[in-house]
Amino acid sequence: MMDDLTNATMTSSRVITRWQWMAMAGIGLLALLIRLAYVRTAIVDHPLRGDTLQYFAYALNLIDHHTFSLAPPGQTPVPDSFRDPGYPSFLAALSVYFGREQAFYLATLDIQCILSAVTVSIYSLLVRRWVSMAAAVTVGCGLALWPHMISMCGYVLSETLLGFLVASGLLALQMACERSSTGAGLGAGLLFAAAALTNAVLTPLLPVFAAVAAWRDNGRRTLWVAVLIGATLPSAAWIARSATLPPERTASDRMAMNFAQGSWPEYHLAWAPAMTGDPKAKAVMAAIDSDTKLLTDSPRAGMSAIFSRLLSHPGHYLG
Repeated sequence: MMDDLTNATMTSSRVITRWQWMAMAGIGLLALLIRLAYVRTAIVDHPLRGDTLQYFAYALNLIDHHTFSLAPPGQTPVPDSFRDPGYPSFLAALSVYFGREQAFYLATLDIQCILSAVTVSIYSLLVRRWVSMAAAVTVGCGLALWPHMISMCGYVLSETLLGFLVASGLLALQMACERSSTGAGLGAGLLFAAAALTNAVLTPLLPVFAAVAAWRDNGRRTLWVAVLIGATLPSAAWIARSATLPPERTASDRMAMNFAQGSWPEYHLAWAPAMTGDPKAKAVMAAIDSDTKLLTDSPRAGMSAIFSRLLSHPGHYLG
């Protein structure tokens, strides 16, 4: 009897009324209008620079040479794995349709606004199913108005796409669990794999979770195996491809660069002044580049040097 009561309560909690659907759609529409208004009024100086320029180079090489390469236009592209393939592939698809001029840039921002608004709606829906409608409205409005969620849409960077893929993967996983659907589980795994191919930090997340769930959740083991397969195979294929490439411009090199930069709290303050010739900022950037090179050439020596620096002023770096 208690099981029947529990099942009835869970089924009731999953029923979403027409007005609740309308409220969540309204939150998504609010998020979209705010983001579109922002990207149409914000001025981004030199929008194709830094990481963005690298993503665009990858996209052009995918279109022109069918090669995933960071080589700039005019050079023969050599395959590499310095960046993850998800966002450059997204840009390449948009560039094929919209071209390479201003229309491409504006369309990219508009589509990112749509993806971000859909992300808001997905989390509202998930929280409604997990908690309550009041919580769904709170979370939805918070995400719709959150400054970083809004401003991300105005930059040609991977975070907006990544957030959409993670949210979509969670929704597909929720549907798979509710319906005990192997197909939905495979789809959820593929969406998380797409997220991992957009930012490799996520690569181990769902495979580990799915493996543990397959071990512990005997009643839905087939579902979790499908999730595990979907989440693992695309990333495994990319890793296998990267292992065949020359040892230049690898994902390990980018990890070393990011780790070295992250160990310097002064990095973001020094980057822009260094570009304009400030001597102190240039000295900081030179020290960061030195750490990066040492970490790339000899990971053990690089880690030793970085941790020695951190331990020499622990209060500063902990702060």
